[in-house]
Amino acid sequence: MLSIAQLCVKYGNEDVHTQHVTALALRLFDATRNWLHLSRSDRPLLEAAARLHDIGYSLDPERHPKRSAKLVLQEGLAGFTPAQRRVIAQVIPLHGGNISNSSHQPPRALALAAFLRIADGLDHGHAQDAVITNVKRVRDVIRVTVRSEHFPYNVARADRKADLWRAVFPVDIQFIAARVPKRQRSALIEADLPVLEAARKLMSLQLKTVMINVDGVIAGTDPLALRDVRVAIRRLRLLLRVFRKRLPESTVQSLSGALQHLNRQLSPVRDLGVWMAYWEDPEVQQSLAHHRQWQTFVDYQKQRRRAQLASARRAMRSVALTTTRVQLGQLLRVELPRRIRRERPGNLKKLAARKLDKALRRVWKLGRLRNSTDPYEVHRLRRALRQARYLGGFFGSLLGPDVEKLTRRVHATERALSQIHDADMALMRVREEVSAPLPPRVLLHQLRQRRRESAKRAEATWERLTQAGFLRGVKHTLKQARR
Repeated sequence: MLSIAQLCVKYGNEDVHTQHVTALALRLFDATRNWLHLSRSDRPLLEAAARLHDIGYSLDPERHPKRSAKLVLQEGLAGFTPAQRRVIAQVIPLHGGNISNSSHQPPRALALAAFLRIADGLDHGHAQDAVITNVKRVRDVIRVTVRSEHFPYNVARADRKADLWRAVFPVDIQFIAARVPKRQRSALIEADLPVLEAARKLMSLQLKTVMINVDGVIAGTDPLALRDVRVAIRRLRLLLRVFRKRLPESTVQSLSGALQHLNRQLSPVRDLGVWMAYWEDPEVQQSLAHHRQWQTFVDYQKQRRRAQLASARRAMRSVALTTTRVQLGQLLRVELPRRIRRERPGNLKKLAARKLDKALRRVWKLGRLRNSTDPYEVHRLRRALRQARYLGGFFGSLLGPDVEKLTRRVHATERALSQIHDADMALMRVREEVSAPLPPRVLLHQLRQRRRESAKRAEATWERLTQAGFLRGVKHTLKQARR
């Protein structure tokens, strides 16, 4: 008969996640037990269920709640009686999925599962950034204040997974996201974190960002959902390159290719969305509404938008996305935890400095392209800046305030180049769509004017980014970190 720790090792459990979920569940249990008239003897059962709720993931990711429960019954559990093991096995399957068929479970298992279900929701991002800072009762409501700066969706997810709590207990529960001043925000990754643990945390957040926005892209009503999916995919691909020497080569290649293909499917929707957002601006509309060909042009663009949204919906419902999600889940929740246990931690700060320095060298090399009239050359510089910004965002807390300031300045230049790119793409679209209705000439004039203004901003932000004294400080910081 194996202990909890032995079962976790045997089945390659994602310990950092389940230990954090356990801490959250017990924190909530301890704070509310007396109000809910629960026995202290239930605490060890909740702790065991929380520690073991994902041990079946490596064997069957899609049905891991039931598989985890079966393993508890099959393997036995040292320190628990057969009756207690049955309760633990009854609790585990309820941490995920639909609870509509749970009414047949014993009240004790349902009560404990309500805590586990909420705690699992509070670490939905698998980055262990959620902390319960306060629990208080106000009449018939228990108010739980949660600090979760790096993945705020944890709070909304916990509220959704409080459905079992509301079905079981007569006292409602409410989650409040704590407001944390920017200067007091905690770092997601620290310098002493193992390299692969940093990779697991950073990539887990991006994968979860993709998945929570799938429904928004399918609905087609929230342009931010599409943007967030595309940004998360780009960041995932960059992280796979950053950590590739510590990851299985075949997995990196497979995932990078699949993610690139998915983003290419979504790009036309995004580009047309930006184009439409420009001319849907009330001021632009007012200046164009009286032109004879305007409504014909608008109707045609909306028709194209509907067709491209249908393509995006197919991509979000595709087998390819499901396969990629499962493959990423295996990497992040099974393969990386195993490697973290057996491999040397590495020097995260040194790796971060080396990667950022390489990205910045590419930016400086391509800097001359900011004045190019070729849209694709401008876009090359924009992409280089974007990668440097992402790296600064990932590792700025490790590398210090100079790098955080650098990231802000890089972003300012990137934004200006992005506006240039959007104007270029709009003008190119008008030239290439020979069979499409032409927009009023005033719209083309406005786009050219917008491009000129954006080019001026790009030059001003570039000069600020490349100030000699500022760059000396950044280079010194990166050199020190690489030692």
